Amino acid sequence: MPSTLPSQRHLLTTLLTQLSSPTPSSSPSDRRHLLLTLHVIFPHLLLAALDLLDRRLVTRLTLQPPASASTSNNDDNSDKQAREVFVVRSLASTRFRRRGADDDDGTAATGARSYLVRLGAWNCSCAGFAYEAFPTRAGAAEEEHAVMDALAGQGAGEWSFGGLSRDGKGALADAVPCCKHLLACLLAERCGQGLEYAPQTRFVTKEELAEVVADT
Repeated sequence: MPSTLPSQRHLLTTLLTQLSSPTPSSSPSDRRHLLLTLHVIFPHLLLAALDLLDRRLVTRLTLQPPASASTSNNDDNSDKQAREVFVVRSLASTRFRRRGADDDDGTAATGARSYLVRLGAWNCSCAGFAYEAFPTRAGAAEEEHAVMDALAGQGAGEWSFGGLSRDGKGALADAVPCCKHLLACLLAERCGQGLEYAPQTRFVTKEELAEVVADT
């Protein structure tokens, strides 16, 4: 009998879509059950991601449109994601600040790290995500060709867990890389209102965004 179980990518897409649903029928108990299911899938990431949100360490940077650009309804979700990146400060930044609260020079937090997250491209600049995204395994080239064949001719479609990443599709049905920084940004973006975890938002110029990218 063929298996009818959904792939991990499909299951996570459904879970996060339900969590982001603003319908009044979504009671706190329903959201709690969805979060518990998410915790089963990510036992080491979910609590760490929620902790980052609770400490207000996630900031959304939105690129300011050119002054000559006119707002229209043609700007779709992919264009919105292309103009947005997230910066996640490490927990060490809060520890440095507390230890150096009485310092006069104000340089106590210079050792803190920040990580750049792009939800559309499904990428984080931390080492943990790189380890998850590029594991050492045999047959990687064959799997890559299989995924390319499976995705040939497919359009953008609706949002799904994994963004534009090919992971979790075709031969890589269960290999969707993730880290606590990316999961925190995803929860803030997709479920921020329902979970009361709205990220801080800053509008930046191209020059300011380039400086942030260079620093991370």
